[in-house]
Order: sequence, then structure tokens, then C-alpha cells
Amino acid sequence: MSLTSPRSSLPSLECKLIPPFRMHEPETVADAVSLLGQHGDDASLYAGGTELLLAMKEGLLRYGHLVNLKTVSGSDRLDYDTSSGPATFLLLYNARAELQGSSGARTVPVEQLAAGPYETCLEEGEILTSVSVPQFGPDMKAAYQKFGYHQRPTIGLGVAVRLENDAVAEARIAVGSVGPKALRVPEAEELFLGKTVPDILSPGASVLDEAGRLAAEAAQPMDDLHGAADYKEHLVRVLLERVFAEAVGAAPTAQRSAA
Repeated sequence: MSLTSPRSSLPSLECKLIPPFRMHEPETVADAVSLLGQHGDDASLYAGGTELLLAMKEGLLRYGHLVNLKTVSGSDRLDYDTSSGPATFLLLYNARAELQGSSGARTVPVEQLAAGPYETCLEEGEILTSVSVPQFGPDMKAAYQKFGYHQRPTIGLGVAVRLENDAVAEARIAVGSVGPKALRVPEAEELFLGKTVPDILSPGASVLDEAGRLAAEAAQPMDDLHGAADYKEHLVRVLLERVFAEAVGAAPTAQRSAA
């Protein structure tokens, strides 16, 4: 009779290790840019590394050189996360990003930074050095809300409004966490112009329904673990009313459910 160890019936656990790499610690942005240019596609920026190291451990990314931005003042790695709150509400402020690379510095609107999930407009070797956030004018009011059941939101939506003679003179709508990237929705913003708050929030008013439809369409909702695309479309309409009402200091009338 043969004896079998109880451990032999257990599934084997594969221990994944991050392939070897060299960590560089530049002191200036210029040094960091130089290192990226020197090592090309075999180098990546490192600024905390939570998602980067996980991707390397899973074999999704492989780099022989990491350039640590923790040792550089005024710089950061830019991984565009579609569920990031700042990626959405910075759009309300018309924020601008300062980038520096081997060819010099350039400034781009924050809304142009994203090309898609975890994709940016940064050229090879460029580093984000600062974000400029203009202050709102004294008459501009804004609100931002997010909704979700997991750690990261299913949707984030912001509205900024300026009233003049009781009518909307300027409107900004930003939607994020729903589709490939956070974005402004100028088509929906235009529907609010010239309308009074009662015109928009009164029961039976069509402005919010049409603005919500346009915003949901522009956001290009995607099915993922945070919700189905049609559910996200519904959430865009629900939150648009709630956030607009909060921004202008009114109570939403429809009280549509997010469930």
C-alpha cells in the first residue's frame, strides 16, 4: 500500500515575480527626461508604482529601467485612469497641463491629455510637471457627484453654471468613469444657455432629458464590472439633474432613482 501526502491533492500555486529592472533616481526633470531618451522603450516612469508593478508582475508590461519621479520635485507619471475623479472635475475648470520632454516644454488642455483608457497624448519621453487650475469667476457655481458600489465609481459627473439675469449664461458639463475617457459635453451645455432654472428643473421640462441623452451618448458607456452600458446611460441622466440642482442651489424635482 502506498501513502500519499495530503499536500499532493492541493493545486500548485504559481508565484509570479517581477523581472529584474534597474531603478534610476534623477534629481531634476531634465535628468529624468534624459534617462527616458537614453533607454527608450525599455524605460518607464515610476511614481509609486502600484499599477505599474502589478502590470509588470502579470507580464503585461516589461521594462529594464524605471525612472523614479519621487526624487524629482514637480513631476509625475501620467497614467490616464478613466475612473479618476480629478480627470473629470478638472475639466470644469478648463485646467491646463504643463509637459516637458527632450524637445522642450508645452502646455495642453487637460481634456486633450487622454487618448483612451490608460493612454495619453504624451510624446515619448515627456513628463507631466504641473497642472494649472484657473479659479472660477465670482458668479460661477459648481458641483460634482459620483456614484458606485465598488472602490472606484461607476460614474462621476460635474456641472458648473453661471447665471445672468436669472438665466444660464454659461454651462459646463463633464462626465467620467462611464466610457473610454472623461470629457466635456458642449452639445448638452448649449441646451442650458438662455434657460432659467425653472425652465430646466420644472416637472415636464424636456431640457434635462435631452441634455442627459446627449451627455450619455457622448460618454460612450462601456460594459464593465462597475455596470452595464445601458445602466450607465441611466446614471448620466439621473446625476445630471441632481448635480445641476446642487450647483444652482435648487432641489431636483424628478428624484429619479440610481438603482
